[in-house]
Amino acid sequence: MAKKQPSPKRLTRKQLSRLERERTMQRYVVFGVGGLLVVVVLVLVAGFVYDRVLLRRQPIARVEDRSVTVAEYQKLVNLERYLLFRTMRTFGEQLRQLPDDESSTFLRQVYTQRLQQLSQEYQSLPNQVFEELVQDMIIEARAAELGLTVTDEEITKRIEEQMAQEINAITPDQLEATATAATEATATAAAWTPTPTVEATPTAPVTATEQVTLTQILTPTATPLPTATPNVLTPARFQEVYRAFLAELQEQVGITEEDYRQFVRRQLLRDKVRQYVADQVPTEEEQIYLKAAILPTEEEAQALLEEIQAGTPFDEAVEAYAREQAGDLGWFGRGQMVPAFEEAAFGLQPGEISDPVETEFGWHIIQVTARDDENGRVRARHILVESREQAEEVRQRLEAGEDFAELARELSQDTASVEGQGVIDVGWIVRDQPGIPNEVLEAAFELQAGQVSEPIPLGDTGFVLAFVAQGPEVRPLPPDILAQRQEDAFQAWLREQRAELTVERLWHPSKVPGDPFEGRLRDILRLALSR
Repeated sequence: MAKKQPSPKRLTRKQLSRLERERTMQRYVVFGVGGLLVVVVLVLVAGFVYDRVLLRRQPIARVEDRSVTVAEYQKLVNLERYLLFRTMRTFGEQLRQLPDDESSTFLRQVYTQRLQQLSQEYQSLPNQVFEELVQDMIIEARAAELGLTVTDEEITKRIEEQMAQEINAITPDQLEATATAATEATATAAAWTPTPTVEATPTAPVTATEQVTLTQILTPTATPLPTATPNVLTPARFQEVYRAFLAELQEQVGITEEDYRQFVRRQLLRDKVRQYVADQVPTEEEQIYLKAAILPTEEEAQALLEEIQAGTPFDEAVEAYAREQAGDLGWFGRGQMVPAFEEAAFGLQPGEISDPVETEFGWHIIQVTARDDENGRVRARHILVESREQAEEVRQRLEAGEDFAELARELSQDTASVEGQGVIDVGWIVRDQPGIPNEVLEAAFELQAGQVSEPIPLGDTGFVLAFVAQGPEVRPLPPDILAQRQEDAFQAWLREQRAELTVERLWHPSKVPGDPFEGRLRDILRLALSR
């Protein structure tokens, strides 16, 4: 007989109520979690849409009615990143190919330093690209007024030159220009080469069978030297290199051919406007040929000036003074010399001569010629030799009455203090010559050829006598000065345009695109710095 199954126990009303509450709570939890997930997804989608669509459509800069979007800016940033990355990659590859021995130590240092410099430039690219973008917008706004445009042919020509550089070649236009320049140079040289007049005195009659001419005698037979065949970029090779370049651009940073041509167009227009402004800068200016002498005290400068005014030529007077001051170190305060030298010098009174003093440079005999206790400095001269015995001998000869300057010229190994500054041959200068104090420039341009200035104070440096050897006369500007003037003129032109135009800058760090080369650049630098 089968066992009877127990009937299920019925839940009480209280238990049923609790079960219903638990089920309700579970439904709330499920709905709440589901709702939260929906909100998170919506936020992520909104962020993605904003970052990839809305943000990229926003303007990053406006000039008058022209604007550039964030998307255009981000393309430019990544294009510049890519171009600089390629350069750094090349340096890294060349660095890895260097032999790991002492023979390549210098080259390794050069490559490493250059990579570090390029790395710093790479980090500043987002800001730099934005500034250039604003400049290009200003240029666009004014180029038409200046009558400056860029044609498709000019863009193609510039790209051809860039692709030729990629493979160490030259374009047909560059080859033609080189040949034309060589022809003109040869023609110019021929025009200025005098024809020699030769008087021939025959020592024996020339027979009909010999037929030796004077031209044959004077014209040596030269063995032609081999010439290198230029690597000229052919149309087929250009297409091959250019298509490979564009394919890598598209793959690495999503840049199309049209994007790149627009990039080149901006470069060309910038170059044209820069050249337009540069052409307005004068290439000649009044200049003087300046010589100078620096003396430690006004009294010495005045004495030398009086000697020159009395008729002694400037160079002769200054060089004679430099010889008399052989070994002079000028004025110096504490902390400017090595400790042993300083201790000995500050322990002497004017005219006193030290015992031999040893430093890392050798053995010194020091004489203090003046003290300025109020300003905590002394003026001293010294003679530097190799050994204590030599220093003792120098001291004995000085005590016997020999001239300090003559002994310094004879024995001292400190050539800088022995030779002194003498005449400083500055050369031709302009009124705003870089590196020369304004006081000296102002005084010098008041002089005529053959005149010397009054002593010009230059603080702790001493006193300067400025001497005009030639000029003033109008001369072509040196290339470095002219280039700086042209750059200054271009920057001034940009400032003027910014002041006249409505320029709105909307850059923010959040608008800088992610860096697709960050990891690879880190690897390049790590490998370079680990060697």
